[in-house]
Amino acid sequence: MTQIDILRNNLIDRLLNVDNPKLLKALDSLLKESSGKSDTYRFTKEQLELLKKSDQDIADGRTHSHESVINDAREWIKKK
Repeated sequence: MTQIDILRNNLIDRLLNVDNPKLLKALDSLLKESSGKSDTYRFTKEQLELLKKSDQDIADGRTHSHESVINDAREWIKKK
């Protein structure tokens, strides 16, 4: 018996003892979601637009290094 078979059987044994309908509905929903979709994330139109804008910012040099942002933040904190 493989590890997956053992895990599946253990889960089945545990599920047979569950009498909480909310938990069972949640598990059912989770299983439906995971079995019907691929692992690919689908971006919204707004997210895609923001990603395009950020790519353009990078291409146009409108970026700051991590170090410069940290240094600016430290200087700002010193002034407070």
